[in-house]
Amino acid sequence: MRTKGLVFLSLGFMLSLVACGDSPRNADSARPSEHAEQNLIMIAVDTVRWDTWWIPERTNSEDAFSGWALESQVLSRTVSAAPWTVPSVSTVLTGLYPSQHGGGLFDQPVANLDKHIPSAISGAVPTLAEILSSVGMRTAAVSAHPWFDADYGFERGFDELLLRSGAGKVTQSGLEWLDAHAGDQYPYFLYLHYMDAHDQHLDLTASRAAVERMDAAERERLTATAPEPACEDPEAVMCIRYLRYAQATLSLRESIAHLLEELNARGALEDSVVVLYSDHGEAFHDHHERAEARAVDPRGFYGFGHGQSLYQEQLHVPLMIWHPEIGGKDVATPVSLVDVMPSILDWMGISLPEQIDYPGQSFAGAVERQEPRAFAWSAQSLRFPRSEDRELFASGIAYGPEQMAVISGGYKLIWHESDNAREFYDLSEDPRERNPVDGDTVAAADRLDAALGEYFDWFGSQDYLPPEMSEDVVERLKGVGYLQGVESSGERGESVSNGEEDEEAGEP
Repeated sequence: MRTKGLVFLSLGFMLSLVACGDSPRNADSARPSEHAEQNLIMIAVDTVRWDTWWIPERTNSEDAFSGWALESQVLSRTVSAAPWTVPSVSTVLTGLYPSQHGGGLFDQPVANLDKHIPSAISGAVPTLAEILSSVGMRTAAVSAHPWFDADYGFERGFDELLLRSGAGKVTQSGLEWLDAHAGDQYPYFLYLHYMDAHDQHLDLTASRAAVERMDAAERERLTATAPEPACEDPEAVMCIRYLRYAQATLSLRESIAHLLEELNARGALEDSVVVLYSDHGEAFHDHHERAEARAVDPRGFYGFGHGQSLYQEQLHVPLMIWHPEIGGKDVATPVSLVDVMPSILDWMGISLPEQIDYPGQSFAGAVERQEPRAFAWSAQSLRFPRSEDRELFASGIAYGPEQMAVISGGYKLIWHESDNAREFYDLSEDPRERNPVDGDTVAAADRLDAALGEYFDWFGSQDYLPPEMSEDVVERLKGVGYLQGVESSGERGESVSNGEEDEEAGEP
């Protein structure tokens, strides 16, 4: 078992362990390994659940992204460390779990992101951009998400941070940054964060209009991919929301395909590792009855959205790698977003600081050892293998009392702080978590319970540090559905729980 807690050291000292040479822009220092890749491009597709990302493959159709998918390494059993953006992206950028990096935590027994400002990444925790910048890489982030401009630590280590709205502008700004630095001697890290699937389905009027414009065949195709309860009634509010979400996700695939085509035209894929991930998924009544029975979401939302549960519709996310020397593969080994940073540093030929007890593991070697086998969608990709005993954790509830989860050996345990209840699921047989199993019948139950107890002990190592937010930042966060009850002088963003149609449906 890994040791409890972490040993943090000052950022300046830690970075000195990684940096080489006298210059902060020493090009050679960013290539400590003869075979290290020179550049890194990260693509975040916010709020994309695993099964919806693969709609074309599930429906035997193709789009502009399909060919790119065949050329990538698809880590098909990837678990997010949290069900909403701040703790999850913090995990990607620090290589630590929410209980360790401190981002996205609340000092209230019942979290409510509508009213309470969460904590930021601890200042003692180095970010990926800081590490890469310290070894001579130019760094830039282009994000459609306001959290990047809210002083949460996401911006640390980036030479430039550009906020853009919409996939087209994110892509354009990212490519313009590359073009402006095309003649530089320095390698680079470019981070692009897309929000197009995040909240379009929250506007019910616009969602209805978008669905009405769909032709019958497309609507039927997308309805067939919906979570089982969502479209039992094709005219129900939840089905309309899902269809709009699916449409937005398909559009996002097209946008990412365009980005990859432009990167390829510039030769950027010849010497870069490209990592695409989603921070969390989205629920569409997958577990409505169970959520309603618990009734712990302070907003009164049950089984819809994200941030309020740790079921697989919010934790099972896409993770894809394009590597210049590795062909398309399906990697079925379960991994976590906590593994992304150690894997990237492995590919870049940079060692993790030994003074920090990183919980993640590099999957770079596992990917390279896999025999080429292009990813092909099947329902089996939802199942987690019984053979893998490594423990993957998740926590960081945004709405309600804390929950924690651990996945190992094909089983999953979810612990609810509100009543000390435990839910066990067999993800090898029941990946959509329809039927809880009796913990007394699960041989691994005691081991999972002990592992989750150890994870719980990691909490408290970080101070609760909510940043100061300007009124402008608060208003922009309201615009994407957060902090609806936080006072500011600007106009309030409309709550998605308002509206006569929603009240009739009993849903936000």
